[in-house]
Amino acid sequence: EGHHVVFATHHPLITAGPHGGHFTWRQHLFPLQDFVPWLWLPLPVIGSLYPLSRQLGVTGTDVTSEPYQRFITAIYRAATPRAPMAIVAGHEHSLQVHQDGLGLYYLVSGAGSAKKVNRVEKEKGFREGWLKVAAALPGYMRLDAYADGSLGATVFALDVDVFPLDVLDGEELRRPIYRTCLADGPPKRPQLR
Repeated sequence: EGHHVVFATHHPLITAGPHGGHFTWRQHLFPLQDFVPWLWLPLPVIGSLYPLSRQLGVTGTDVTSEPYQRFITAIYRAATPRAPMAIVAGHEHSLQVHQDGLGLYYLVSGAGSAKKVNRVEKEKGFREGWLKVAAALPGYMRLDAYADGSLGATVFALDVDVFPLDVLDGEELRRPIYRTCLADGPPKRPQLR
């Protein structure tokens, strides 16, 4: 009691990337680009097997699979009656911030040490206003806890246009792309009825 709860897991509960079943016409026509970005080999019809199977939950590492859905349900059940302020995760090689209708934040940051960055879909398939950041960039997030009990989050992207990934080691190479206040003070005590 008296502390904000941040739940950390490898697998995100909400994601705008491939593990969330989000694919465009490009993945249906050029499915090999998810593995080799420069490979523009058109595979019409056959190429649709890859995104459709991912959307149907064939792999257990995708939100659409039955085991993953059980995992999400178990997390929500364990979080009640007091939900965390934020659920932080990796798994997707991108930077994402989501906020659901109850105010719970979902921070996805899985591109901090990987040279591979996954694509993200900006708004398709998401409820209005839930997706705050969807950046296919390498970077990381920082949670800031303040003495007054407030909690903030900052999303940093690495400036790979200026410096190649193998020489990134200085603070000047990062830039904040998003900041938000997760809580404006200490947690409120639940009201008993």
